[in-house]
Amino acid sequence: LQIEKLNSDILSNNHSSSISRQSTKSERDYKNQNQHKLSNSFNSRRLLSLSKDVDFVSNKSSQTTQLIRVTQDIIS
Repeated sequence: LQIEKLNSDILSNNHSSSISRQSTKSERDYKNQNQHKLSNSFNSRRLLSLSKDVDFVSNKSSQTTQLIRVTQDIIS
């Protein structure tokens, strides 16, 4: 009886360790996939177009600010 219990303990230990190994492997895969998504989403072409957008918006903003100044000058 004691030996049987010992065997079943060993079996369950082996089983649980293999399960934990699998989970860490899947976690690692998940991390790798996410890392890949991250590096993909910020590729240089997309960053370039984003920076052009930012330049455009800031340019428009400064034009608007100048218009407001001119309008204030005219009014006063």
